[in-house]
Amino acid sequence: MKHPPYHLRMNKAVDRFILVELIKRLSNLRDIFEFKNVKYCSLGGPFLEDLKLIYEFFPEMELASVEIDNHTYRRQLLHQFTSKIHIYPIPLSEYLTREQPRDKEIFWLDYEELNENNLNEFSRVLDRVYDGSIVKITIPCDLKDTPFAGSEINNDDATPTKEQLDYVENFKNKFNDFLSFSINHMSFLRRNKFLDLVQSMVQVQTQRSLSAVKSELRFQILSSSFYNDGTTMLSIAGVVIKKEEIDRIKTHFTNWRFKNLDWSPPKEINVPVLSLKERLKLEKHLPICDSTDINLSKILNYNIANGEEESEKVLKQYAEFCKYYPVFAKITS
Repeated sequence: MKHPPYHLRMNKAVDRFILVELIKRLSNLRDIFEFKNVKYCSLGGPFLEDLKLIYEFFPEMELASVEIDNHTYRRQLLHQFTSKIHIYPIPLSEYLTREQPRDKEIFWLDYEELNENNLNEFSRVLDRVYDGSIVKITIPCDLKDTPFAGSEINNDDATPTKEQLDYVENFKNKFNDFLSFSINHMSFLRRNKFLDLVQSMVQVQTQRSLSAVKSELRFQILSSSFYNDGTTMLSIAGVVIKKEEIDRIKTHFTNWRFKNLDWSPPKEINVPVLSLKERLKLEKHLPICDSTDINLSKILNYNIANGEEESEKVLKQYAEFCKYYPVFAKITS
């Protein structure tokens, strides 16, 4: 199986660190979440990057990776970095049946497709976990291979083509069980509209699954972001919690800068590629606050994107996420 270079993706790396921060913050509420007996499970990919990060920050956690592709599974065995990680060469659905939870769990469902099976699998995870468990889902939200590709530069008032209308109808038929409102071609004309649509579909699953199976529990969203490392991805994380604890959780996360507590539009992650010299030049001016008049493009004295405005936009992203910015270095012996 051909995999994207997960270990070299800047925005993906930031997304991983946001999950680490979420776990750290939640762990401050020790009566709700503590590391003892917690198991982390993900679709780890060939290099197990997210599991490495979890192990670095939370070495006491038990780790599990689920992988159905045999060659990817063999690559994971090569990259296995600790005896505490268990690699399962089975579908996630089989893992959920075979491995019954003993205590709180953390799941990161990082999918390569947006389809009904993956949304239903997300629902199965919600149904199985104990209160205090964290569940994160990441799914593609890209229109580049659809009739709406390039629609961001078109006029919203333009008459949709037959191909576009057919695509919308097929989408409605395919995802009818996950839609909470009526949609038309307008939901596909802008990236942010499509992201809101898919996020609402995830929200429907959280409400439907827990209300039907565990009426005393709710999924409280804690963060929601999107990024593009070749494909636009939507990443949503939250905690399964008792209804009476929701207000306490919201209060606890109120001052977290990456919070999304009410299913508002997801936050963009779009960090630029910077050299070590550029980072060192910017470092003494960081952190910056929203009200600052510091222009990072002028500090560099050149643009790193298309024009000064776009350069300043991505540099402010770097300023916001610099704590989580990965470093890829060549090592020679």
